[in-house]
Amino acid sequence: MTHEETTARALLSLRDGAKAIPLADWRNQGNAPTSIAGGYAAQDALTDILTGERGQHPIGYKIGATNQMARDMLDVSEPFYGRLYAEQVDGGTRLAIVEGVHLVAEPEIAVELKRDLDPSEAPFDAETIAQATGALLPAIEVIVSCLDPWTQAGGPTIIADNGAHGLWIPGQTVADWSGFDPLDAPIAVSIDSAAPTMGRGGTVDGGPFAATAWLANALAARGRGIANGTRISTGTVTPPIPLKKGISIHADYGALGTVSLTIAG
Repeated sequence: MTHEETTARALLSLRDGAKAIPLADWRNQGNAPTSIAGGYAAQDALTDILTGERGQHPIGYKIGATNQMARDMLDVSEPFYGRLYAEQVDGGTRLAIVEGVHLVAEPEIAVELKRDLDPSEAPFDAETIAQATGALLPAIEVIVSCLDPWTQAGGPTIIADNGAHGLWIPGQTVADWSGFDPLDAPIAVSIDSAAPTMGRGGTVDGGPFAATAWLANALAARGRGIANGTRISTGTVTPPIPLKKGISIHADYGALGTVSLTIAG
């Protein structure tokens, strides 16, 4: 077994057992990747396990650390990506939570492509991505990690752990988003009965199309394209929301629609 596969299986075992462990214990096991390239190699091994052994179906990508606040929090120098799987898509109603494992929710704008992005076309920019986008949709990503504290795990380990992706709650696709400004339209995120926190697509560096361009270029550098119909969740539009039992989150994207998440009490 390669080191990358060992890393992937160790992280997957923690998730399967819904077991949080101290970050120091993880590092002492000797499975942590030591470079960004090593992190993506372990993520590739994880993809092979999930698709080959468990029959899961990739539907897209999540992008993390798409603004400086997130990069500072995680001590990374650039964004990173993970995979979205059909089996990790949820309707957002009364999800269970394991204390110390399911951590935060992130309201995001997602892009759905209407054509292939071939690596030979790189470098991509936001305008090219906008023209290649068939729909936008509101979404909430649930970040999951079994490492405590996960924010100190480092880029290589977070990447190996599929970018700390846990669940994805998408809203309805909107093919005509002319009434929604992906950079400046206000996004109201309500937590229980508190006054809403306001976000906007521009919280992500350059907005959702620029974030997707970053992803397309990062994949092209590895000789990979993005297929027509792929969905990309482009990063949180508000500060991450800590999850706890009984919490309800409702994100109103105006013309783009709404998406909600409730954690069972």
